Amino acid sequence: MIRVFFSLLCLLFFAPKDAAAQVFSSSINLEDTTQQHLIITKRGDRIIGRIQKIEGTTVTFIMKTGNAITYAFHEIEWVGLREEKNAASKPSKGYEAESPRLRIAPERNGCENLLVSPSAFNFQKGTGEYRNLEVVVNIADVGLSDHISVGGGMVIPFVFIVRAKATVDYNEIVHLGAGVNNFIPISEDLAGSPFTHFYGVVTVGKPKAYLNTTLGYGFPWGDSSIDFPGDRETVPLVATFGGSITVAERFRFIIDVIYLRGDGLDEVMPSFSMGWIGRMSRFELGLFSSVAGVDSFALPVLAYARRF
Repeated sequence: MIRVFFSLLCLLFFAPKDAAAQVFSSSINLEDTTQQHLIITKRGDRIIGRIQKIEGTTVTFIMKTGNAITYAFHEIEWVGLREEKNAASKPSKGYEAESPRLRIAPERNGCENLLVSPSAFNFQKGTGEYRNLEVVVNIADVGLSDHISVGGGMVIPFVFIVRAKATVDYNEIVHLGAGVNNFIPISEDLAGSPFTHFYGVVTVGKPKAYLNTTLGYGFPWGDSSIDFPGDRETVPLVATFGGSITVAERFRFIIDVIYLRGDGLDEVMPSFSMGWIGRMSRFELGLFSSVAGVDSFALPVLAYARRF
């Protein structure tokens, strides 16, 4: 009871130093589980649920869907009891009052991956994403918790993908993770041997702007080997470096450079793309290339993603 009272005291009396325009209702009682709370953000979101906790200058809010979302005080315009404000009095451009205009902050829409590389940011528990890359690559991921996600998909028409990723926040800036990708062809004659790619990842920054690097190896299953074009057989080292920045809440710029090294294989493949972020969807356009001398090439990038 004392801790709850102190949290509310901090919220009510010390929050104005961080954001003078905020209004926090004095009717909030975190011990009353029958209360329904309403948050109105400065971005225009109107979310109904319950305040789970107040820590420092952040409020963790449980939506009616069961998903948790955290807001800094400076992002909040008003928070209080649902009945204190008419949730329908300020409709958010045609969306239901109980749903935020964006289910997640725009900078988190796509922060989990660059073009190809995974980052050390993860999907929140119960949320996920379907992503299509160049039409032929289809993958869906979902968060089992805020730090563990699993996914799968297919490279049309011959290769299945099964993958998982675990992450940890060392602090607000440094994020660490590890994961595995399994590539399972329908037929070895058509698409080569199955193999597994293990990797570690370090991300420096926040979802809105970060640098990212990964390092991993591919291992064939059993006695088989990984086949690459030109009959090159190798267990390659895979390293990547890149980053992402979200500007104006709707545009995301991505650089992703991939380095492959193995027996008879030494390639650098840089890419640059930009994405437009919608309420639940994301579109990305760009260029993917290889700078391996006579084998160099450049391909357009086309990707679509849908949050769920």
